[in-house]
Amino acid sequence: MKLAKAIVLSGLLVTGGCGSNLKLDSQTAGWIGAGAGMLVGGWAGGQLGGGSGALIATGLGAIAGGSIGYEAGRTLLVADHDVYERAIFNALGKSQRQTSWQNAETGTSGYVSTQQAYRDGGGRDCRTYRATVAFNDEVISGDGAACLNNDGNWALVADAFQ
Repeated sequence: MKLAKAIVLSGLLVTGGCGSNLKLDSQTAGWIGAGAGMLVGGWAGGQLGGGSGALIATGLGAIAGGSIGYEAGRTLLVADHDVYERAIFNALGKSQRQTSWQNAETGTSGYVSTQQAYRDGGGRDCRTYRATVAFNDEVISGDGAACLNNDGNWALVADAFQ
């Protein structure tokens, strides 16, 4: 019961700053995610085993949770998503193949370049794109795809940063 309370308290502490103006670089966000992931993974692993098996399962759960949490913490922050998606939709909807963006609130910036056009199985016009995001401490690129819906709006079907 004490461990469950510790996990809940840690989760509240970790996520408590999400709505504030905290400016975390992706490295710090990754480590916060790793810590939360280790707590949750360790707790979950401990529930699976008994005796010495519980210790092994706790350790493996903490390792897995920490790895997953680290990667999750390094993705785009919530405040970046709207600016990032607008850049994607602008790039897809224009003849211009590249659109840049910057979030003044977080300092994160990047650009989106449209790539290959294709039709999906439902007959929708789709395009792939390459997104490059400059976090405070590194630049990461990833691929995505979006399809044009009947209402004329693009819908993301795959994205490396979401």
